[in-house]
Amino acid sequence: WLSPGDRRTLSDRIGAAVAAFHAAGFTTPDLTAKHVLVNRSSGAVTVIDWGSARRGSAAVNDLVRALAALHASVADESATPRERLRVLRAAAGGGERFSYLARRIAAEAGKRRDRRSILDQRQPVVTHSAQRLV
Repeated sequence: WLSPGDRRTLSDRIGAAVAAFHAAGFTTPDLTAKHVLVNRSSGAVTVIDWGSARRGSAAVNDLVRALAALHASVADESATPRERLRVLRAAAGGGERFSYLARRIAAEAGKRRDRRSILDQRQPVVTHSAQRLV
């Protein structure tokens, strides 16, 4: 399990990865928790599933959709509200639009939570053993 400090760092890294993804001009309609890998030893964050990604100008609406999908797909017990806000702040920055974006993302995430693909990802983890990719 991660310490509170490690959880804050991880939240910042996930937000920075999303920001870098969008800064490079990529958008994706399907940026969910299963598409974010975290290296257990280094804490490095990698965004995967480039099949649905598109290259172009990444608008604010694209960032909102991506963060809403990510927010909706993370189980409530996996991240606190404060950790979720850290991801948003790292991805979108602070400033005047922060609370506006937070409200938009929460509303969009609420619409997505009932989707089958999101419900499947929000299921509790049944094992605490390390998983391996085959």
